[in-house]
Amino acid sequence: MTDFLPTNLVLAHEEKRLEALRRYALMDTPREAAFERMVRMAARIYRVPIAMVTLMDRERHWFKASVGVDLTENARALSFCDYTLLEDGVLTVPVVLQDPRFRDYPVVSGLGIRFYAGAPLRTQDGYNIGTLCLYDYAPRPDGLTPDEASTLEDLAAATMNDIEARRMVGRALEAESDVKRLHQNQKRFVDDAAHELRAPLTAIRGNLEWVRGRPELPEAQRQEALEDALKEA
Repeated sequence: MTDFLPTNLVLAHEEKRLEALRRYALMDTPREAAFERMVRMAARIYRVPIAMVTLMDRERHWFKASVGVDLTENARALSFCDYTLLEDGVLTVPVVLQDPRFRDYPVVSGLGIRFYAGAPLRTQDGYNIGTLCLYDYAPRPDGLTPDEASTLEDLAAATMNDIEARRMVGRALEAESDVKRLHQNQKRFVDDAAHELRAPLTAIRGNLEWVRGRPELPEAQRQEALEDALKEA
């Protein structure tokens, strides 16, 4: 395992989690409308200035979509969302400055983050590959209500559905490409075979035309020429 993570955050299934992340092929891809809509909607629902869809690699906390911040990634070891990966539900940090896990983070001292809430993006086989998360510059001592936390989980599940759908489309396009390649290979084989067949047929036709154009040949010689032409077949 890597040693950059705090001891309490080393996941027993980390390698399998990373394999699950890689199979979606999302890291470092361009912004996409479905995820941008999700963060805008989350920011409106929870009235926060910052919302993100994030993915957690071995050492990078990368932002697939975001509103309210220009950053594209930060170090995993300095991210709130690293703790969210350990959760089955929503992680809420109502007053960041009162939480010793986070109060010294650069985003707290530098950006002034004072509230965090995040729900994990869980794959169908149970691996948390990222988060849908919220940040505010003001603390929220009451945190989220049960209904608000449940809604955030639902939004994270909907985001994961978009990720699954994206993967299925990619696999379908790949299968279509494989079929096209197969058809191209079959056509090439047929064309090559046809060429191989045409060459002896052309020679036979030439011999037959030669015999046909010489009616003065004795029958025995004509028969011999015909037999030679057939042998070439």
